[in-house]
Amino acid sequence: MQYKNLKKIFAVGIFLGIMFFSNLLVFAQGNPGANSTGTPTNNPGANATANQTTPSATANNTVIPPGDTKISYSINNPLGVTSIDEVIQKIMAVIVKLAVPVIICLFLYTGFMFITAQGDTTKLKTAKTMLWQVIVGTIIILGAWAIAAAIVTTVSLITG
Repeated sequence: MQYKNLKKIFAVGIFLGIMFFSNLLVFAQGNPGANSTGTPTNNPGANATANQTTPSATANNTVIPPGDTKISYSINNPLGVTSIDEVIQKIMAVIVKLAVPVIICLFLYTGFMFITAQGDTTKLKTAKTMLWQVIVGTIIILGAWAIAAAIVTTVSLITG
């Protein structure tokens, strides 16, 4: 009995792993600091210094004339957001993207529970309870997404 449950848990784990981690390969990107041959396109160590006689390239490939020692650096925003409403939108998008496959798997498992109950009243009661729990959870997650979208829209209309 324990061995059969272990096989089910392993199979569901493999399925969920494939569902969640397959997108890592889709969104893979190359090295942004390399050209098509794979060699770096810039030399970050070639910063301009005082009393330099030849122009040099900085990390962002701009040429600094000789004698100009003013170098500026900037940090890129990893999230790409500039306001709190964009942060809320990104967080809710991640939550929905993670929750939808889980919800689908739970609906499928609930259907499997109904099929395997074969008229047993205790198993049918368990399956019905799980179905209602999945439905309520789905409504809560999608409701939270709708409320967050409404708040973001209201805030963006108020702030202009």
